[in-house]
Amino acid sequence: MTWSFDFSREGVRRSFETSLERLGVDYVDILYMHDPDNHYEQARTEALPVLAELRAQGRVKAIGAGMNQWEMELQFAKTGQCDCFLLAGRYTLLDQTALPEFLPYCVEKHISVVAGGPYNSGILAVGPRAGATFNYRAASAAMMEKAQRINAVCERYQVPLKAAALQFILAHPAIASVIPGARSVVEVEDNVRMVELPIPTALWAELKQAGLIAEAAPTPS
Repeated sequence: MTWSFDFSREGVRRSFETSLERLGVDYVDILYMHDPDNHYEQARTEALPVLAELRAQGRVKAIGAGMNQWEMELQFAKTGQCDCFLLAGRYTLLDQTALPEFLPYCVEKHISVVAGGPYNSGILAVGPRAGATFNYRAASAAMMEKAQRINAVCERYQVPLKAAALQFILAHPAIASVIPGARSVVEVEDNVRMVELPIPTALWAELKQAGLIAEAAPTPS
């Protein structure tokens, strides 16, 4: 199977129409431009206007972009055309780089953010053990150490690292939903339990005091 990026007007329309045909539906709720990192100008000048046209026609309810970086999503947000974004891995217990600029802008402009990659590809799900991955690569020594320190705080409060990871993300007012990823019904049910598990507020205070999460980060109450 071969594939390529095509953010041209024709490419976007063709992809959209064939997707509707495969899904057997007349419209979709959310349509994202996916990973336009190396195609910003074409995505902005061709793809995004097509998405806006489809929304105006009622064939899409909301439009935006899905990426592993917040900087370009912020650029798209500032066009005034996007309703929502899928942001993977840039607002987590280990990486809060989207916190100072991107997320506040989304709150101000009433743009919803769906958080992908809440476990940073594995380390926050399995814990800081040998072979753990961060951003789909072997976790660095520095990231392993940070994860170990966070995990140690969680263990003192008898809170699974996964629960802290999910609930931390969902506490931010810009975040509308989180996509943990699941390969089975058992994993779906486990993710739900992690979201619903009570977590002492003292845990978040200790993480901030230790400099393990940003002082400005909202935390569950």
